[in-house]
Amino acid sequence: MMTFMQRGALVLVAVMLLLGQKSAFAQALACSLPCTPGPTDTCVDVSGVVTYEASTVSALVLINGVSQFSKESDGKYGCKVPVKSDGVITVKAFAGGFAPYTQEITQSQADGFAINILALNPADAVMNVTVNVQPSDGKPGAYDLSGDVKSFGQPVNAYMIGSGVESFSNPTSGDFTLQGLFPDSDGQIELFAFADGHQSYSRFITLGCAAGNTCDFIVQISNTADQIPNFSPTQEYSYAWGFNNAPSQLQDNGNTNLGFIWVSSDPDSKRFDYLQTSNFGDYEPLTNSPPTALYVKDIGNSSSAMRLQYGNQVLDATQNPDGFFYFDLTQITLETSSPYQFTVHPYDDNENRELAVWLSSTYRAGTPTSVLSLWDAGTRNKWIVGTIGGTTYLAYAGGLYQFALDNPGGFSLDLDMDLNGQAMNLSTNYALFEYLGGPDDADTCRTTFNCQVQLKGQYTLPVSGPIIISGSGRINGYEMLKIPYVGKYTDADFSPQALSALATKAEYRVQSGLIELSSSGSTTEGFAIDIAGITVGFSSQRQDSSVLLNNKYLAMASPEDVLTGNINFDANNYPVKTFDFKMVGNWAGQSDGVEPQGAGSQLSYTYLHIADDSMKVAARDVRYTQTTVLQGDVSTGGVIHIGSYGTHRESTEGSVVDGVYVHRITHKNVEDDTRPGYKGAALVAAQTCEFGNNVEGVKVTNLRVNDLGNGISSVNKPFNLGLGASFGFDDCEPPTKKTFVRNLSFEDFQIYLNPLAKSTIFNRGADGGTISNINFFDGNVTTQTAGKVAIFNLETDSSFAYFICGVDTADQSGCWNTLGENGNGVYPTASNITYAGPGITDINFPFGP
Repeated sequence: MMTFMQRGALVLVAVMLLLGQKSAFAQALACSLPCTPGPTDTCVDVSGVVTYEASTVSALVLINGVSQFSKESDGKYGCKVPVKSDGVITVKAFAGGFAPYTQEITQSQADGFAINILALNPADAVMNVTVNVQPSDGKPGAYDLSGDVKSFGQPVNAYMIGSGVESFSNPTSGDFTLQGLFPDSDGQIELFAFADGHQSYSRFITLGCAAGNTCDFIVQISNTADQIPNFSPTQEYSYAWGFNNAPSQLQDNGNTNLGFIWVSSDPDSKRFDYLQTSNFGDYEPLTNSPPTALYVKDIGNSSSAMRLQYGNQVLDATQNPDGFFYFDLTQITLETSSPYQFTVHPYDDNENRELAVWLSSTYRAGTPTSVLSLWDAGTRNKWIVGTIGGTTYLAYAGGLYQFALDNPGGFSLDLDMDLNGQAMNLSTNYALFEYLGGPDDADTCRTTFNCQVQLKGQYTLPVSGPIIISGSGRINGYEMLKIPYVGKYTDADFSPQALSALATKAEYRVQSGLIELSSSGSTTEGFAIDIAGITVGFSSQRQDSSVLLNNKYLAMASPEDVLTGNINFDANNYPVKTFDFKMVGNWAGQSDGVEPQGAGSQLSYTYLHIADDSMKVAARDVRYTQTTVLQGDVSTGGVIHIGSYGTHRESTEGSVVDGVYVHRITHKNVEDDTRPGYKGAALVAAQTCEFGNNVEGVKVTNLRVNDLGNGISSVNKPFNLGLGASFGFDDCEPPTKKTFVRNLSFEDFQIYLNPLAKSTIFNRGADGGTISNINFFDGNVTTQTAGKVAIFNLETDSSFAYFICGVDTADQSGCWNTLGENGNGVYPTASNITYAGPGITDINFPFGP
């Protein structure tokens, strides 16, 4: 099978043909540079064939600075090259999957010189290539690439080529420049780097809106003092629902409730149905200076104004004569040496769009395996058959199942492509079935499903070392959205008469788990799973997340463990780390944000565009920092869900959520007056089934909800905390074990939208669990908003804010706002918490004596 880099070489030939080269065979024998001898040089014909063992190879041949590709058909090459008076001819050859080749020959060897390349030496050094992209002056549609090539921090003199443009990197600094490169029909440039003693390098750079996407905005960045644009995005995608011929899960035809989820409560029904992401994947924010300016142009010229949101800050744009909206980023405080995640709202008549602009990290660990190389080698989600101890099984396995079998001690991947998650996901998950009998044998039953089986469950394969996934690519679940939701497993689906449903459900559950991993290993930082820089796009409806990391409900167990009953549900209780992780395009209801269930997990610089529960706190000592959220409506749950409806690991003790920035939100007011807290979205939710897993010891601080005006965003209620069933979770009754909700602290909230409903604290538990010590401020009773849950929304006084208040006095007086106790008689306070049920004590909020 052709290696990835062999394929890359052929792609590059095709690109060069598109730029006006001759036929493929003519190209193979056409030198990229004419032979121009100097005063003491002569022109010499050098020809021969490139082989590996007994096979011919299409390779990039470089002879005294003149290059060409050897023929794909027979490996032949031939070129006129300049030769100095010493007569030395230096022949180099580069091909992916092979070691770089260098040989000095004489003129007598030039006719018919055979280049015998060798297999890639894993010990060869790896090149780290930094690339900056910007539009090429005077060449519309072309781009200039610049950057440097280094290995272990030292510069590398590498041969660089992309789209037929070539150059050498500077041997002293490693710097290189390639000018006037045109993307291919997919909007991509494939960049190559070759150097002696180093493994070959290749990557795709996506320029402009990716093929098949409709982008509304042109985006550029500057990081110089003059604020002149010097960066353009390397990847741009659009995410939309409700368009003509949309996949079934993105339609608004009565089969889904998308319109309900993504429409604000405003009487004018402000709908959010379009998101564009512009990712500057090569900006290197950890080493580059912060950006100084952002430029955005609305291609349709429908925007009258634009507003940027960065964390808890906002910045309005000015419009230039050329139609670009200009954001002077020096006017806000940018965190240095960190990823930058901006949201830009264009004001127009529809208010239905948002633009996410990311200046992403390019974190790498060790020598990662290219995901594209696995894809090119045929790695796919697939059915497998095996026998253990006389028991035969069938399983539908995720894309990394075999890779994990081959690398049980851990592995590192570079997501360097837009991966079709339905065909190949980044999961070690598998749905396991015991084969019970015919009529077809187990191997045939993989395709016919004409046999009898018993469901054993869904698991993740054991990995004893760290799993690392980094890069700037995307795993894309869009193809899964074409399949109507099939539901979760139920016993009735797996009778011998229902094998078609069996196959469909197993494939759906495994394929839609875009990243489902377990590991008991540890990186140098102490994390079993480490995911950085990548994007997950278009998750399916699942009733949970498409990214489950060390989840106890996907126990880490081998097929042998399962078949012999040796399952340890805590075997994957190890910490997970995500950094600069983006999860967008989750338009469908019941598609949640990332859910780690390893104690001690850390998630930082996360960007979430989620219809359902966005952030899950589902284990001890989980820490979220710097999270940006675009939030849909939720029938139950919300932006932050503590405890995952009681399905978390034992306790949430020691967890902290610090810095949550809600840049757009479309909650509606849907309540059940007979069962307070049973229905309705919240900013912080903890509807907890009584499974014995306590929701306790959690602090949430620095949460901000911005108001874009014009009825664009809406919040139902700040809090919904309690014990017992909630909408969609009636099956958690009756209780199985006493459960407590206690010791929760909420501080420094700035909510700039008036909630539609009161917060709720309820206890419908039947096993004696209680709710206690819930704190809505830091203990300081003052008129200051610092340290409190503060709600800013009074049109007559924009500086006024009121606090969470739960008094039971007849006149509802005594609570504080920014004017003092009971509003100092100017804006009287009122209770904004509804209590329901017994066993609710020590609810603490700013309340004067």
